[in-house]
Amino acid sequence: MKHRSQHITKAREGIPSTSSGQAPDPPPNRWILQSSGSKLRLIHSRWIGPFVAIWLLGASCLLVPVVYAQGGVSFTASVDKTTLSLDDQLTLTLTVEGQMRSVPEPRLPALEGFQVYSSGRSQQFSLVNGQFSASVAFNYILQPMTVGKHSIGSAEITLDGQTYRTQPIEVEILEGRVPTPTPPEQAPAAGAPPQLAGQDLFVEAVVDKDEAYIGEQVTYIFRFYQGVDLFGADLRYSKPETTGFWTEDLPPQNQYYQVVAGRRYLVTEVKMGLFPTAVGDQTVGPASLRIEGFFSGQNLKTDPLTVQALSLPQEGQPADFGGAVGQYQVTAWLAKSEATVNEPVTLSFKVSGIGNVQTVPEPPWPELESFRSYEAKSTTNTSTENYKVQGEKTFEKLFIPKEAGQYAIPPFRLTYFDPEAGAYHTAETESLALTVKPGAPEGSPVAPGNQQQAVTLVGRDIRHIKAAPPVLRDQGQHLYHNGLFLSSWALSPLLVIGAVLYQRQRQRLRQDVRYARLRRAHKMARKRLARAKKLMKGQDSKASYREVARAITSYLADKMNVPAAGLRLEEMTRELERRGADQQTVDRLNRCWEECDLGRFAPVAGTPEAMVSLLAEAEEFIVSSEGLKWAAK
Repeated sequence: MKHRSQHITKAREGIPSTSSGQAPDPPPNRWILQSSGSKLRLIHSRWIGPFVAIWLLGASCLLVPVVYAQGGVSFTASVDKTTLSLDDQLTLTLTVEGQMRSVPEPRLPALEGFQVYSSGRSQQFSLVNGQFSASVAFNYILQPMTVGKHSIGSAEITLDGQTYRTQPIEVEILEGRVPTPTPPEQAPAAGAPPQLAGQDLFVEAVVDKDEAYIGEQVTYIFRFYQGVDLFGADLRYSKPETTGFWTEDLPPQNQYYQVVAGRRYLVTEVKMGLFPTAVGDQTVGPASLRIEGFFSGQNLKTDPLTVQALSLPQEGQPADFGGAVGQYQVTAWLAKSEATVNEPVTLSFKVSGIGNVQTVPEPPWPELESFRSYEAKSTTNTSTENYKVQGEKTFEKLFIPKEAGQYAIPPFRLTYFDPEAGAYHTAETESLALTVKPGAPEGSPVAPGNQQQAVTLVGRDIRHIKAAPPVLRDQGQHLYHNGLFLSSWALSPLLVIGAVLYQRQRQRLRQDVRYARLRRAHKMARKRLARAKKLMKGQDSKASYREVARAITSYLADKMNVPAAGLRLEEMTRELERRGADQQTVDRLNRCWEECDLGRFAPVAGTPEAMVSLLAEAEEFIVSSEGLKWAAK
């Protein structure tokens, strides 16, 4: 009998609860799953401020598509929300679809008021009847920098000399924090171990069944229980080792409240589909979650799980069974019902349904003696609706008729094992009819996608060999004796190494937001101080003071990898001291902060001399802060 398995690991000590022992309900959080090699990263959104009083446009993630299409190609721009706060992020997706073999990088508009980071691309290509079609999505993370209404302008892409553009998208950036929907409440966990009582944070890993047939889906669920507010801590989730399984991620993540051992927790679930590939006990290794806060770090780890993989029944196994496991339907069709001799005809066979369609084997093709055939090709589309791996796999084979006549294509058969029913089933297509008429003579087939072209005359006669060569001249020293040439060979490995390191650096800057903020902090601070100096010369002293305050706050926020909005002087001071700053650096921060507050809020404008002194003090603070150890551990 199959049953549910559960393993729970207590959190280590490290993040205290409230003085009453019962932490207040944590705010609903939003987690974004990002892949980096074999690791996944959970990015924690900022908590909700109590001063936000209006529910803004149903803060669930709106999808706003804007499409511009012509010539069989569509260029789509979409955002995941149209209203957000300064400490939130916006995902911009540009999608190109159509018949094309290659897709260049689109050109982004001037995104004033946003910091832009590339978040990679996803793509899918297919070949049907010799025609390529593609769907490529380019993803970008936009970090707002100023409040107000902003317009994301038209992006552009050029394909085959034709330029495609998207329509602008309007978004609104608000002060404070935008509320997110409250996760639903679930019933208390049945049979939860009593040792969990009082734990602030813990994780567990479960599978929906302890036994499964080879090729049957086992759903692995990682749960993170949060009983306290993490205040913007950085969370990094590492997948378990899954040797002996074929794996598929199962988005989206799920959040809800649940009572465990008498305490209410916010639960975040990350799911993964496992398909056993070998008989016997298969082990799923421990998954881990690294929590990095301002002042402490914590590692949470689950226990390993064991799944018993059962062999498929031998009794009643059909002779034509090829290893497909799931619940499938099959269809077959011809690209055309009439053709001429030596004209290519594509025969297609599609398998669709619930199961790991990627492992469905190629079917036995009919033996047609009056046809020549070529190697079959396949395309696969998968989805994870309702956390079940499913999809369709299409096989295509090209046949060229050699003789005219009426032909019947026999039915295709697929025998598969249904793990739910524990039995073998056979799905069968209908037979197909093809009429072949006399056409081009034997030996002159038309290849798919190619057209006959006229022969171009490139010469009128044989080029004769000259009996007597012209006068030969000394060309000087051989190239391989040249010192400059030899030096260039010696430098080649260094150039290659430099190019590799440069490419890795660029890739890390695109993918690792925390690293990118750390690297850009000094440059952005100097730009803001230069802007403050320009405002001072324009006699706008209050704006100049605001820009200095923003330069210091944004600089430290980038270094700490936290949102700049709401960052207080006490937090910045504690972080400087934790990073080993001397008292002189801390005093500079306090003086700059006091001068900025005085200049911004005092009824009398500050003097130019005071502003010059403040700019010099701010520059000295930033230079001295650069020497601290800001790199993430």
